[in-house]
Amino acid sequence: MSKSLRWSCSLVACLSLLALLLVGCDQPELSADQLAEFERARPLQPTVDVSSIKRASLPIGPYKVVTDDVLELHMPLVLADLTTLDRQTVKPVMCRVNSDGMIGLPIAGALQVAGKTLAQIEREVVQAYCPKYVKRLPSVMARVFEPHTAKVRVQGAIKVPGVHSLRSDEMTLVSAIMKAGGILPEGAAAIRLRHPGKEDDDIMLPVSGLNIPFADVELSEGDEIEVARINLHTIAVVGLVKKPGVFAIEPTGVAYNLAQAIALAEGPDRVANPRYAKICRQGPKGALLTRPVRIDGEHLSFAAGVPVRAGDVVVLENTLETDLRMILLEIMRVSVSASYSIK
Repeated sequence: MSKSLRWSCSLVACLSLLALLLVGCDQPELSADQLAEFERARPLQPTVDVSSIKRASLPIGPYKVVTDDVLELHMPLVLADLTTLDRQTVKPVMCRVNSDGMIGLPIAGALQVAGKTLAQIEREVVQAYCPKYVKRLPSVMARVFEPHTAKVRVQGAIKVPGVHSLRSDEMTLVSAIMKAGGILPEGAAAIRLRHPGKEDDDIMLPVSGLNIPFADVELSEGDEIEVARINLHTIAVVGLVKKPGVFAIEPTGVAYNLAQAIALAEGPDRVANPRYAKICRQGPKGALLTRPVRIDGEHLSFAAGVPVRAGDVVVLENTLETDLRMILLEIMRVSVSASYSIK
């Protein structure tokens, strides 16, 4: 074969491959069983990355005593030396931390304890008595008999909504969410944190597959946490269309088809002229299920007979993974906007 002929054959092969890539390969039709499985699937929705939330939790460290805690001090040697009681019969000293952070010790008087760990308090109680009141180095053990708690309201897409009591070392956003049982399996979009007398904070939740930063937040008594539910009364259309996006639809009583969904995005891109659209849903184990439907030329009329449901994602193939990432993020944004706009 001559050099020019080989060059011509290579050129034809390259052009043929390019044409194939531009037009798109034929998509296999779903079998009856596959179609039935697809119809049973639920809407594709972002999955909250619970592990990222837990990893973001602020470090707690040793418990630090706060105002209104009730402390129990075990110091039998001290009390036995200061009284005529036997060390086997003396009872622990109970004391509440008052508003200035002090407790009252028998004979030794006031001791500042607020903001200190139990180990620090034990050392300072020993120093308060020895050697001034007792000659032998006493053993002292402190514990929080009744911790002060603050009330925080948690509502929305949470397993146990309501008012929850948190200890001082639990006063963080992540601790409050976990105290309320965690986020519902159906998912959530964001958190609105309301502080009495201050501006609200809107916090996007981390989502599996999306790079959304998340950081824990310290809480104050009276704060309200609202976990926004994902708004599934939408149809998302992305990829090779004129106007990709997430489009609100009627919540109930209105049937939509694939042609109408594509029309919401102002139709297919005329230059790319995609041959197929894929309707994406989520299987029972989280697997991505797709139904390909041919839409080029006269096939677009067939798309008018293919139903779509609220929560469906329609992709006119560009890069499926990229489009899905984009649409999941857009669903989150729309969900937040829709959830808070009705308040």
